[in-house]
Amino acid sequence: MSAGRTQAMCLLMATVAVGLSACANPFTAATLANQIILDADSSASQARTATFTAPGRWDLKYSWDCSTQRSQGQQQATGMGIIVYNADDDSTAVENPEVHQAGKGGQATLHFKLGGPYYLVVTSECTWRIQVLDKSTSR
Repeated sequence: MSAGRTQAMCLLMATVAVGLSACANPFTAATLANQIILDADSSASQARTATFTAPGRWDLKYSWDCSTQRSQGQQQATGMGIIVYNADDDSTAVENPEVHQAGKGGQATLHFKLGGPYYLVVTSECTWRIQVLDKSTSR
């Protein structure tokens, strides 16, 4: 097979692989740079996530919804808090070390430029979800 045909075949295979991954998982459909490093949700009112390593820039997407808890009479259920820790020494992260949101529900994204090992501590009486997305190769 000629070098030109080999390159064309590799490009075609890479395009098909990206297309198939977009069908399989809508969270990674945009680009490979949006690879999910961590995906966690509420299973307890306070949760320490597993340690994850961000290779470079990364985003922390989070959301919370207190409607179920409030409909069950827990009127104090509101908001959520997230603390970002450096896993190597348990200090808080330099960028966006803490976020505290109030309200019955919402969502937001925090952007980080420094890679490394981290973990999160999430506090909320509400239903919540967090995702850490690798942005190190996006432009």
